[in-house]
Amino acid sequence: MTYLERVTLKTRDTTIKPLIINYKSNTMNTKNLFLALIAVIFFTACGSNDDTPDPMIDNPDDPITFLEIDPDINLGTITFEETGPSFSLENENLEANPLGNWGRFGEGEGGNPKIEVAYADNPNTTGNTSDKVVQISEPVGVASWAGMFFNLAETITFPEGKEAIAVDFLSPGPGHKVLIKLEDQLAAGTEGKKDTGDIIVETVGTGWETLVFNIPDKTWDKSGTYSRFVIIAGFGVTNEAATDYYFDNLAITDTKEVVEPEGPVVLDSWDAFDGTTFDAANSVFEFPSTGSQAWAGFANLTTSVYPFEFPNGGTITFKASAATTTNIKFRFEFKPYPDVDPAYDTTNIEINTTALADYTFTIPSQGTNTFSSLILYIVEKDQPVTITDIVVTETE
Repeated sequence: MTYLERVTLKTRDTTIKPLIINYKSNTMNTKNLFLALIAVIFFTACGSNDDTPDPMIDNPDDPITFLEIDPDINLGTITFEETGPSFSLENENLEANPLGNWGRFGEGEGGNPKIEVAYADNPNTTGNTSDKVVQISEPVGVASWAGMFFNLAETITFPEGKEAIAVDFLSPGPGHKVLIKLEDQLAAGTEGKKDTGDIIVETVGTGWETLVFNIPDKTWDKSGTYSRFVIIAGFGVTNEAATDYYFDNLAITDTKEVVEPEGPVVLDSWDAFDGTTFDAANSVFEFPSTGSQAWAGFANLTTSVYPFEFPNGGTITFKASAATTTNIKFRFEFKPYPDVDPAYDTTNIEINTTALADYTFTIPSQGTNTFSSLILYIVEKDQPVTITDIVVTETE
């Protein structure tokens, strides 16, 4: 992989001069990089016949260099203070540049606007004393699943009992959802691609918090598989104004104990996408005729229930009402778009009561298929439907 290494040096006359190094390995270790840097400085100084000041380090306590290099989380916490991935446009992972070391997704209609990613001064040093952090700037109009990723220098090795990733996140308030995913570096849709699936954690307060994401078991080893970090800093949030999110200090950490909820999990958090609307306060779903795509619907955000398995079938139960008889349907997908197959679509479910009433749909056996995405659709446009207490049950 070819990408740029940018090193900023302070000279005796305090002029800041960038030195840019190209090399073709994303696994080149920092020691070799520094040796190369020292050699360049030495030969440049020895061969100079002009009055250009020689590079030097004035104060060892002054952090005057920053290396843009794929980080290795196995070596310790990724602090983004002295090294970190490049977020330059020339290194962006695109169809025309598949070897780019970082990328972003979830842009608005027509490809714009896109989120912006950059290093920034820490806006709040209470709870996190770092000088530099990663800033994700989301303009109005990006998708509620907009996010970014960057590559790691090596695949992650998880020691026993430390099968989780910790991320410091500047929370805008309690109940804010942050999603991460670890992947290999194969392109999406490539046969054999491996990832952890979506891992979501909710914040508990306002300000810097350390969020812990347990890495789930898969049919492959956790260690030696994942070398890409993906984050959606505002999962399920539709911005009404431009918003900045900040994260910092990625580390391998102790697995967090998870307390399983008692009783069935109610699916009450939904993301309206591609033109639909969801009034969460009143649980009202609508498919408007204006501004909606034909495939517009609602994605379940309560991802703790995944994956669903129906070897013996199952049920969907809920309460619903509508002023006018309206049909809804559910779709179970293998994973969120684009990796949706195998998928299962229910038939239309007619909502024909004007007051809340109980509804049940029976799911036939789906064999060995598993589903980690659930979509709700309304068939008729401009007919609001109130739907509450949605529960999916797997038949034992």
